[in-house]
Amino acid sequence: MTLVPAPNNALALRGSVLPTAIPWDILDLLVRYTLVRCTGRIDGGWTVLDLTSLALAVEGLERSLAVAAGLDGIPGATSDLRRTVRSGVIQDFEVAYELAWKFIQRWIRDNRTPEDADHPRTRKELFRMAARFALIGDPVPWFEYGDARNLTAHTYDEATAGRVVAVAGRFVGDARVLLERLSTSQ
Repeated sequence: MTLVPAPNNALALRGSVLPTAIPWDILDLLVRYTLVRCTGRIDGGWTVLDLTSLALAVEGLERSLAVAAGLDGIPGATSDLRRTVRSGVIQDFEVAYELAWKFIQRWIRDNRTPEDADHPRTRKELFRMAARFALIGDPVPWFEYGDARNLTAHTYDEATAGRVVAVAGRFVGDARVLLERLSTSQ
């Protein structure tokens, strides 16, 4: 089957049982629709994620954790100062976690089939899918990060704050790995 010019600015499919002529404007719409369905973009290209916000959030969390760890060596650090720094670590963790899962979701939507993009209905499914596509190593720690993030939204006491800071310390390494994998997979 070959495409050959036909009257009225159309293409004819020689050797086909399909309609003999397809107008150029209809063909253009079909091609555009196919590209949008496959890639999610009108130009058919892949979306390049701007990871600047995630990189800044992870760096901010790393700095906050370093300052919090440095307070242990300062004998004059007051409990108010420690509480304030711990609150900063928790805030930086919340921002970095939220950006991380949203970038995972966006990467899957932009780089996988529409069926894959529609599949994750929960964050746990999203993290399992991210592990399957090698964006993260193991999804189980990410479940813990999500639980810690939910704790900060619903309860806030000294014990919870201490647990969330500990989780944030584990999260930062995994967030750095995610950032690296997202940047190399584009």
